[in-house]
Amino acid sequence: MDNFTLLYTLIIILAVNTLFTSIVTRNTDSLGRMEWLASSYLLFAGFFLILMQQKLPPFLSICTANYLLLLGFFFQISSTLSIEDRRYSVNYPFLLSVSAVYWVLFVYFSFINFNTSIRIIIISSILMVFYLYAVFLMIRIYSTRKKKTRDTRELLYLFSFSILFYLTRSVVTISGTGAVNSLFDINLMTTISFLYLIIFNLMYLMGMFNASLRKKNHLIVREKDKLKYLFNFLHNTARHLELEELYKSIEEILKVSMNIDTAAIFLVDKEKESHSIAYIFNELDLPLDDVTTLKKGEGASGRAIEEDRVIVMNVDNYPNRSIAEAYRARGVTEFVSIPLKTSEGIIGAISIVYTSKMRIDVLDRDFFYFMGEQIGLVLHNAFLYEKVSLLANTDSLTGLLNRRKMLEIFNQEIHRTERSGRTFSLAMADLDFFKNVNDTYGHECGDEVLKNTAALLKEECRDTDFICRWGGEEFLLLFIETDLSGAVSICERIRHNIRQKESGCLKDGSLTLSLGVTAYDPSHTVEQMVDLADRALYKAKRNGRNRIETITDNC
Repeated sequence: MDNFTLLYTLIIILAVNTLFTSIVTRNTDSLGRMEWLASSYLLFAGFFLILMQQKLPPFLSICTANYLLLLGFFFQISSTLSIEDRRYSVNYPFLLSVSAVYWVLFVYFSFINFNTSIRIIIISSILMVFYLYAVFLMIRIYSTRKKKTRDTRELLYLFSFSILFYLTRSVVTISGTGAVNSLFDINLMTTISFLYLIIFNLMYLMGMFNASLRKKNHLIVREKDKLKYLFNFLHNTARHLELEELYKSIEEILKVSMNIDTAAIFLVDKEKESHSIAYIFNELDLPLDDVTTLKKGEGASGRAIEEDRVIVMNVDNYPNRSIAEAYRARGVTEFVSIPLKTSEGIIGAISIVYTSKMRIDVLDRDFFYFMGEQIGLVLHNAFLYEKVSLLANTDSLTGLLNRRKMLEIFNQEIHRTERSGRTFSLAMADLDFFKNVNDTYGHECGDEVLKNTAALLKEECRDTDFICRWGGEEFLLLFIETDLSGAVSICERIRHNIRQKESGCLKDGSLTLSLGVTAYDPSHTVEQMVDLADRALYKAKRNGRNRIETITDNC
């Protein structure tokens, strides 16, 4: 079989490849489709020009023809890489560099120092570089995946074999055993090359067909996963109305369902001039000092809030270069920020951090946006629940806990103390001569005094302690993990500071406070402990007020 026949066969195969590619890629993404189509057209055009070599000028039939073939093989590689990971598609700087080298060498050895063998070596060497580049990237993509799947496994083997083939062809040509003057001379190496190209393009066609099928199967699985993620989210978050539990549920879903290990929930402030982190899980241990609170429109989260759309931002494009460098050092590649939307508007954003080991194309922007709406909805419901709970559990005037909630916390603390062996103390406080305030200055002044007293109690007590307006001008204080002497010390500070504090509506100075303190005793019930604190308070009243008394038993 002569080389003309082999070339005709190859052109027929490439024509079939072009037709098949046009049909198969119709429903694929535009980037992969254009690369695959471009490769088939370029290869067909290149080999057609070679076939017409004796009827066309050398610049077309030699230089241009071989350059079209180089482009065709390069786009074959690019379309393959695009299927594996769309981030590795066309590397134009690399292509331009290779093109410049090709044109300089090929024009020289075609028109200045004619040499067919060197042209063959040039083409073979460049193709070998192409396939080495492809195999390296394909192995790299595979090694960084959490799920070890490869859509283009046949093409990896084909490209690996091509490296060996073009290496052999170069060596044989350099040695002189495969030197040729024309592609249409009777020459074993040229015949083998045409046969290889026929087999290569047939195998490439089958490999891309299988890769396309696998890709479509993965897309089907991803669509199924979307529904699963959504179902899991709605199911898990529906069980939680308290914010802390809801935040943890969102974290669990993102980690388990979407393999996300670092994300932050930002909420917009009341004035909508900034947004701050309300909840974060940070397994990458990213520095957060500069992103805890961001201004309006700042960062990927700010843009998502302002533009009401999902923002995907490469770490190299992040405006704050110091943050970008710090995050890149920990493997961060992209930020994805999703607006959290409710019927009342956008309340914040959730920012997800991607690394080089994560595939950013697992879920599309439409799904992310819909997920943001669902997160926004459940957060909004949790905020409403928190407001209702606050109203149910607090005193409307002072904002302190009410009696019902305090008794509930008291019982919980007794159970915890019984299990852990910890202790706590209880104090009952009462404003001295408060009735005179209402009688002399009116109830508005009395309300102001109660609010000021509540504010001082919050200020002097620790975050772990609980404060309750027990009734009228009486306050109950629960000091966690505090013995009697520690509670007395805190109460003395409160008594001293409230005496120094001025109340604006009182003309004759400040008020005083009497306090009764008791410590936890396993033999006492809640009611008995409250009664002990109450008795200690009345003891303080009888002994002259503005003082602290203690009682630790029923005697």
